[in-house]
Amino acid sequence: MNKNFALLKLIPRSIYLALAFLMPVFFLPFTSEFYEFNKWALLFVATVILLITAGVNVILTRKFSISKSPVDLSLLLLTTIIILSTVFSINKPSSIFGSYGRWFPSLMGFLTILFYYYIATPNLDSDDIIAKVLYTFLAGSTVATLVSLLSYFKVYIGDAAYFKSTNFTLTGSITTSAGLAALTAVLSLALLIHANSVVKKSLLTLAILLNLLFAVLVGITLGWVILVVGTILILLSTPAQKLQHNKFDLLIIAGGALALVFVLVYPSTRTVIVNKDYPREVVLSVQESWISASSAIRDFPILGSGPSTFYLNFPRYKSVLFNSTDAWNIRFDKPYDEIFNILGTMGIIGMLAAAYFGSKVAKFAFTMRKETEDNGEIVALRAGLLLSLLLFFFTYATVLNVFVFFMFLSLLVAKLNLRNTSNVEDVMTSLSALSLSSSGYVDPNGNKTNYTPVIIFVPLVIALVISALAGYQFYKVYAAEYYTRLGIEATQANNGGAALRYQAQAINLNPQVDAYDTVYAQTNLAVANAIAGNQNLSDQDKQNIQALISESIRSIRVATEVLNPLNVNDWEVRAGIYRSLIGVADNADQWALSSYNTAIQLDPTNPRLRVNLGGIYYLTKDYLSAANQFRQATILKNDYANGYYNLAQALALLKDYTNAQAALQIVQRLVPADSPDAQQVVKDLATLDQMAKAAATPATNNKPTIEQLSQPTTATTQDKLTQPGQAPVKP
Repeated sequence: MNKNFALLKLIPRSIYLALAFLMPVFFLPFTSEFYEFNKWALLFVATVILLITAGVNVILTRKFSISKSPVDLSLLLLTTIIILSTVFSINKPSSIFGSYGRWFPSLMGFLTILFYYYIATPNLDSDDIIAKVLYTFLAGSTVATLVSLLSYFKVYIGDAAYFKSTNFTLTGSITTSAGLAALTAVLSLALLIHANSVVKKSLLTLAILLNLLFAVLVGITLGWVILVVGTILILLSTPAQKLQHNKFDLLIIAGGALALVFVLVYPSTRTVIVNKDYPREVVLSVQESWISASSAIRDFPILGSGPSTFYLNFPRYKSVLFNSTDAWNIRFDKPYDEIFNILGTMGIIGMLAAAYFGSKVAKFAFTMRKETEDNGEIVALRAGLLLSLLLFFFTYATVLNVFVFFMFLSLLVAKLNLRNTSNVEDVMTSLSALSLSSSGYVDPNGNKTNYTPVIIFVPLVIALVISALAGYQFYKVYAAEYYTRLGIEATQANNGGAALRYQAQAINLNPQVDAYDTVYAQTNLAVANAIAGNQNLSDQDKQNIQALISESIRSIRVATEVLNPLNVNDWEVRAGIYRSLIGVADNADQWALSSYNTAIQLDPTNPRLRVNLGGIYYLTKDYLSAANQFRQATILKNDYANGYYNLAQALALLKDYTNAQAALQIVQRLVPADSPDAQQVVKDLATLDQMAKAAATPATNNKPTIEQLSQPTTATTQDKLTQPGQAPVKP
């Protein structure tokens, strides 16, 4: 039995240490999204193992324990609101599993972390394991930062294409990496001040300098805020005598920081160190985040539109002013930070519950400010909890940063539970005690029936059933992603048949994801077009083409009409599929027009959709309707070169040469002067001038038009110019 108890201790402790190190660095190239999804998968598998281990522990010890803290009530309230918001979500699959490619926040993701928190906390029952988890996390985070630094300086850790990306990070996000690096630097500083070992001080100093270097090089707001606020918090939490005792170490850190700033500021070294080509993560502005969130509150005031539905809200609610930014052609699936995300997707009640939970966490951390110890672990844990909470004011929630937050909460609760503070209580219930008090029944003859076995085994059976069901569902979700990745690789290898087989398997395993059906529909059409391009088609080829087109239409209708009717991307793909069938099916143009109109209802300020819709009218020779759509595109975005270019083509066919020339002149000012598009505009202007002369209606008015006068002096990023009716332009 002692060996069993030792194993039951060893398994969860090993998992806590493994997660602390692996969560910042773990990724797998076997799914369509390498980072976020696989971090959640790792956490899910670990939590299921912990749940099973906890159930077995109840059997062997006949005891179960849970750590109570002042945040429990607020956490329970927040969980309840998330469940209710999911129930009333505008798209339940997204709220349960997350939006495709993001996966968090979602009900499954949150419950996974919640189970981990309540299982882990009572088992962190010694100072030794708490310290090991903390240092292991700092080690994993520093490794992630080191890999990010190598990518920044174009030193690649592998030959795969994704390794050679200049912004490759193990976290999957530059913002997350910078925030994590800043957090690690601050916590390492807290531990350095209290460290006694020379080796430990040396390693912590190295960790500080590496993480500080990356945070400063990237230079995003989140990193600077964490560095400044964290340093102030650590210095205020540390006794003056400790600072005085470690002044030499602090001077080394300060000198390194100043040297780094000098190197980055001095022109000669800056040009060598700073990577000007290093891409920055495109983030939605605070203004547009507020517009989307407040508009969603107007329509869904109580519980919001549901967790992970921001990607559905943003196209509907973004402002026309958004089209004047360089990011106008991006459909964001996350707002600027998690505050806006909660406000829009979980409503007023959700925002209040989140604020209540956050305030309780902050109060819990601040009330522990008098708790200090020589190695500074409590100082580091308090700072880690408060700074990881602060992260959500400057970035959105991910599996990693939410795990980090709950990890610090768990460690701090466990640490203070060991100190027997009045704020934390470890509740252990003996099932044998329950059997003596309330778990037995005495019959009239005085015989007592003991229900203790039932009390023991029923929760265990429930836990095992939940684990089995969750594990089976997890297998289907993960296998579907695996086959999706195989489909992507087959598509890249131009193996359409294999791509179709893998995509069909993904749909069969997880039929709730509309993105699978959308991609499957596009692949079917692409394979049909490839076959149709062959000469001397056989009867079997014609049957295959018909079957592929039919399957393409069926799949895209499932995606748009059944799975996710509010997803504008699916409707845009549907319109493109019907557009490609114009000339094959008699009423394909009507289906395409209807699909584009639905897409416009879901994304009313998108100028590209107007151009694509106008292209359908252009193909059917309804040039007046086409011109109207093109003009609407230019109204929505008054520096949209492709909109003016298409407008000019339609006006030319309507013989309105004067306005056609005016539109082309606007295009000429908007496109780069040395680009192929500019050369094409010159040719079109010459052709248009000849057409005007041939029609004996030369332009005699040299005054600028209203459209010309209203143009900005600088233009945002432009699409490549396309002829009306060409394949739809995509973001």
